[in-house]
Amino acid sequence: ARLAAGEPADDDARLAAALALLAPAPRYTDEGWLAAAWTVIDRILGPTPASADARSVGVPTWFYGHEPPTPFAPVIAKYFENSLREDGLVTIAGRGIVFAEGSAGTIQEVFQDAAQNHYGTVDGVASPMVLLGSAHWTDRYPVAPLLERMVAGRANEALVRVL
Repeated sequence: ARLAAGEPADDDARLAAALALLAPAPRYTDEGWLAAAWTVIDRILGPTPASADARSVGVPTWFYGHEPPTPFAPVIAKYFENSLREDGLVTIAGRGIVFAEGSAGTIQEVFQDAAQNHYGTVDGVASPMVLLGSAHWTDRYPVAPLLERMVAGRANEALVRVL
């Protein structure tokens, strides 16, 4: 979303302030999640991206029905086939993907992106991958160790982070 993809990166204080506002309700299932997001938009981001480089598109699952669209994306898209959505997302995300905690569908997207990066199928370029939630990606679902082993010694090794 706009916090990670293209907003001006020269102001760490803005990012810290946004994250502090979001911290009390980090998951969409938390009470106050949407209100916190709107507060970040109102106080920090503004109603529209500052530049064309800061534009992002939210493409919620819709397929499963329990995941809401992100309030940070100024544009929302809809695919009627989830497989097309997943392929499209990992293909167009040239500046990288932040993978929040998830299960089967998110894990599938992680490895779909990893395969594209591994084989350079998108213009020969690898894109950054950030797995958000270290305990989730190393303990609950040990995706991070496998992914890190896959990229070890490769050109895209520096593009994989677990936070």
